[in-house]
Amino acid sequence: MLSTLAHGSPAPAIRAGRLEIAIAPATDVAGAGYADVFGESRATAFQHPLWLSHFYGTLAPAREATPVLVAGMLDGRPSFYLPMIRRRMWGTTLLEAADLGVCDYCAPVIRESDRGTLGETGDLAARVAQASGHHDILRIRNIREDHCPDWRLFFSAPARRLDFSSHETGLGSDHEIWSGRAYTESFAKYLKRRKNRFFRQPGARLVTIGNAAEACEAIGRLAELRQGRFEGDMIAIPAVRRFYAEIAEAGVENGFASVYRLEVGSETIGLVFGVNHGGRFLYLLIGCDYEKHGRHSPGLLIYDGIIEQQGRSGGHVFDFTIGDEPFKADFGTRAIPIHAMEAARTVQGRLALLLQPLHQQARRRLAAAMQGGHA
Repeated sequence: MLSTLAHGSPAPAIRAGRLEIAIAPATDVAGAGYADVFGESRATAFQHPLWLSHFYGTLAPAREATPVLVAGMLDGRPSFYLPMIRRRMWGTTLLEAADLGVCDYCAPVIRESDRGTLGETGDLAARVAQASGHHDILRIRNIREDHCPDWRLFFSAPARRLDFSSHETGLGSDHEIWSGRAYTESFAKYLKRRKNRFFRQPGARLVTIGNAAEACEAIGRLAELRQGRFEGDMIAIPAVRRFYAEIAEAGVENGFASVYRLEVGSETIGLVFGVNHGGRFLYLLIGCDYEKHGRHSPGLLIYDGIIEQQGRSGGHVFDFTIGDEPFKADFGTRAIPIHAMEAARTVQGRLALLLQPLHQQARRRLAAAMQGGHA
């Protein structure tokens, strides 16, 4: 029911022209109405029903975040969904996109055929703000440039470009032809030497894990391989690791999730975890045994192998997602600008945003002092 708040108490739907807007139960992301709108939308894998079901069911409660699924009905038919959360930070209430550090692209879920009507509904943003409930700060991060106009339909807040991008490369069915165009001559030679050396070993291969239980276990092994390599690594948080394991377990058998393993015999050399949507493979995590096998550049071998497999099976894009790591350019990527929308809704929210740079500066100084103490 659209008129039921996430915590179960009734709330009347708010009208905006031909629309009715209310908070839907978070479990609706697993329902037919959400799936119907998602299937006709430009939303990403991070708004997929499977992703959001586990996000709301596992990660949000573990991180003390309340699901806020804003839903709009147009003439009685589901028209849009805004996957959001509410949580407390800095003594204020934040209304955020369903992110919590695991979502590379935040996007509203809009039925494309309804976009014109939504754009013509002049009080839509005001009614969405009313339906969303009390919050001191609105914050939506990791917005692809092409999704900025979508969010502006629902929230009156400026979009600012962030200081990082996402990176993606188009694929081709013939890997030899594709790599000849995408790779520089020097990188192609570098990669070829390592491929020849590594795959000469008996039992050396890149495999796709198709078993649910095995995929779940692989996420645990991937987390082990990443230990100590990345500052602030999200998968080091138990709830995040559990969330990723659930996505892998539930998704590998229906094609939403993919787990790739580089191995020599029974020894795991490296693992990559990602999700698939609309011909796009979205890379999320890598873990490799660089201590024993770093000379082979196992990460590059896995990326190249996945690109070949994805292209051969009809994939259109390998999406390296957010982050400006230099190696991504080796694969012929283009940068996609990433934006954020943030606005204070109360005096308390404005004060918190004014103090936010001071909080961040204090955290950086504390981190530097701790590093200095362990030098």
